[in-house]
Parts: sequence; structure tokens; C-alpha cells
Amino acid sequence: MSIYELELQTYEQKYQETLNELKLQNELCFSQINEYMIKRTKELKQQVINKMPAYRRKLLRNYQRSSSKQTTICHITRTIS
Repeated sequence: MSIYELELQTYEQKYQETLNELKLQNELCFSQINEYMIKRTKELKQQVINKMPAYRRKLLRNYQRSSSKQTTICHITRTIS
């Protein structure tokens, strides 16, 4: 191999290493932002709930429980051709 080919291979290897480092840094940054957003969303929801009167919280909790237990009924219709 010529000196130029070796130099090109070295540059390519450095490029790949730098690219992999950037990918790892971006993934770490994204996960940190995602964790912050989840935490902040939970805090904001809790603040809203804390501002509600007690009877409204109970109504909301009961509504959420009952809506999660409901099942959806599908209507099936026959078509005559």
C-alpha cells in the first residue's frame, strides 16, 4: 500500500471513532433530556392535583378508574351483495 492509502485509512478510522463518540454523547444527552421532561411533567401534574379541592380529586380519581375498566363494543354489520 502506498503512504497515501495508509493516511486515508487513518483518517477514516479517526472519523469513525469521532462519529461513534458523537453518537454516544447525543444518546446520553437525549436520555437526560427525556428523564428531565418526564420528571417535570409528573411534578406539574402533581401541582395541578394539589391545587384541586379534595372532592374534585376524588371525582377525577373515580372517573379515571371507571374509564380504564370500560370495554369497547364493536358493531358488526352484514352486507348483502
